[in-house]
Amino acid sequence: MATVSPTHYSASSRSQSRPPAPDSRCVVDRVGRTVGGYAAVVTALVRTILAFQRAHERSAHPQGPPAVTPPTVHSALLTGAPGAGKTHLARTLAVALGLPYRYVDATTVFHTNEGESERYLTELFTPPSPTPATGARPGPFLVIVDHLDVLGGRSLRSELCRRVYSRLLGIWDAPPVATRPLFLIGITARPELLQPELLRPDRFGGALYPLALRTPIERLAVLRILGRSLPFDHEELDKCQQEEEARGQSSSPGIKILARVAELTHGFTPADLQNLCVTVIQAYLQRTVVVRRQSVPDVATAGGVEPLSASLGELTLAEATSSSCNRSTLLLEDFTRALAVVQPAGLAEFRTRLPAVAFSDVYGLDDVVAQLTHSVVRPFRHRAVYRQLGLRPPAGVLLHGPSGVGKTMLCCALATATGVNCILAEATQLRSKYVGETERGLAQLFARARAMAPCLLIVEQLDVLAPVRGSARTTENTNERIVASFLTEIDGFHGRANDSSDGDGGDVPVIVVATSNRPSQIDPALLRPGRLDQHINIPLPDPVQRTAILARLAERMPVVLTPAFQSRLVAATEGASGADLKNVLQEAALISLRQDIHHTTITEEHVREALRARYPDF
Repeated sequence: MATVSPTHYSASSRSQSRPPAPDSRCVVDRVGRTVGGYAAVVTALVRTILAFQRAHERSAHPQGPPAVTPPTVHSALLTGAPGAGKTHLARTLAVALGLPYRYVDATTVFHTNEGESERYLTELFTPPSPTPATGARPGPFLVIVDHLDVLGGRSLRSELCRRVYSRLLGIWDAPPVATRPLFLIGITARPELLQPELLRPDRFGGALYPLALRTPIERLAVLRILGRSLPFDHEELDKCQQEEEARGQSSSPGIKILARVAELTHGFTPADLQNLCVTVIQAYLQRTVVVRRQSVPDVATAGGVEPLSASLGELTLAEATSSSCNRSTLLLEDFTRALAVVQPAGLAEFRTRLPAVAFSDVYGLDDVVAQLTHSVVRPFRHRAVYRQLGLRPPAGVLLHGPSGVGKTMLCCALATATGVNCILAEATQLRSKYVGETERGLAQLFARARAMAPCLLIVEQLDVLAPVRGSARTTENTNERIVASFLTEIDGFHGRANDSSDGDGGDVPVIVVATSNRPSQIDPALLRPGRLDQHINIPLPDPVQRTAILARLAERMPVVLTPAFQSRLVAATEGASGADLKNVLQEAALISLRQDIHHTTITEEHVREALRARYPDF
């Protein structure tokens, strides 16, 4: 027989007397000491639970005309990405309220013996009997159910799952102990998988609390808590926090660093921010040990310093900030270097590691770079200015042109220039042969981009994903369904994402950048204003652009070209793209190595031989 999880009591819940319900502001302050960024959610939850508690206290001790009997079971549903802090918030809230609570992991409810799972679930929702040690203080009994989608998911395939789910609904309608109110806090990262019955207004549907750090101010609240374990001056941080609350400003170098980090960590969850801080501390400790080794060479050579590889991999944030990190030496550069390694966990399923390419690495496309700067980069960097002028950033940009002209490279440079989260999706990967899978993938893609806002969503080969409707008739109307889904997502996507505020007075844009070498094959509904309204054509390079491309390529390769030969090369490669020119020089390098593996330069003869394969008359 399974053992029921222990019931947790706080000091106040053990009292024999019946003290009044705690003040909501005091509870919010206690929770805010260890849970940051969710002040609005915490305040709403505390008020809901305390109102539920007071309603039952008045019902048990009426002093006036009879009021409406409150429900025996109340509920709240915490949703959010993995690492958002849902479980930590629920536990901290229960302790701060001083109420007995029980934590239930839904994955442990199922057992093999007949009827054992239902009995175990009933015992989990049964309040403990009062004892002389715990007292009999009235008030709700809190049950925290983690991974609620396991108990009440849409796909209840086995008979056991259906029986357990039915028992859960039975407990809701008729609690095991009706004399004590029950407050159920459900936790799930996938609310869309829950059964419709659980989302009724009298159950979880009327109390949904999504957890997400959408603004720099909310992320700064989390970083303040994590900053207590970082090598900053903690007294200075606390003092500056009081000054900031009083005057709205702070002069602490540590606070300024954390505020800048909060601006750079779009889409990060509290777990991501903690991972970032651990990465920063590990690099700091490694640098500190290296300095010590250099200053004490005899100890290092004697093996007196423990290798870092044996210790850094097992560091926690608390261990990393022990006595060896008691000086305020962390700089903003420490965080920016760590941000090059640490990314939001929510982007792990998408291709977000783009090559480190800047606009200066794009040759001969100055006009296109200027257009992208005005259309995309500036709306991201100066959102408040655009809002003051009543301007909205473009909903989307379409880069079209022949293959090899640099569309993908421009997208990579654009991601570097904006400095925001970036999701790169290839249309060939989104399309699936199974009915409904492509639409589901599109919905997940756009939902993730909204959660990571401000974000740059790059869709390559859009003509493959959203061709003209009616161009290919199938019994399933595949193209029609995909295009309709794409239109629905991009319309609702901009309406929800771009109308929210990130706390600095500007919009939170999610701009779609699509690429295609066949724009005529894209459904026209996607190309109208309000969707992909900026169309930028990237033609094949002209002689001036080919000259610039060859000059920049020659700087990166050991190739020696005379001006006369370079002019002939430019004239002979009419109609060639930048990728074609790069391929010619790479083929010349391979020819050089075939002749002599020790060759260190590429001569004109090597280039001439590489060109003859494509241009026999050269």
